Amino acid sequence: MDTSKEYIKMCEKAEEIQKSWFPTLGDYGASKRSKIVHLLSWDSDVDFSLIKTDEFLKEKLLFIPCQDQLHLLSKLSWQEFDWKCANEYPLAITKEQAGIQVVMSQFNKEWKKNKWLDKTTP
Repeated sequence: MDTSKEYIKMCEKAEEIQKSWFPTLGDYGASKRSKIVHLLSWDSDVDFSLIKTDEFLKEKLLFIPCQDQLHLLSKLSWQEFDWKCANEYPLAITKEQAGIQVVMSQFNKEWKKNKWLDKTTP
């Protein structure tokens, strides 16, 4: 699981992914303030007794999807997803960094200069 500053920044800026997140036990989330990654579980340091809604979690945490979640978001077969990760984003340091680029490309976005840019904008 990629918990690097670069991947957290990619996730933070991926508004389309953040908006679609419905927090679930087992998800990874990074604190919006500290950027420390937490596993959402009953044993985590997130006090679930205080959580009233998914919106509360979404206010406090950024969704940090793992490979299997990125695969689901891509709506591709595993073979297509793996091929795109390896062949279209060969410079990505981790599978998560490649996978989020595959997903965001479906929104016509590419990662450049620490932000997602619309591919159609010059």
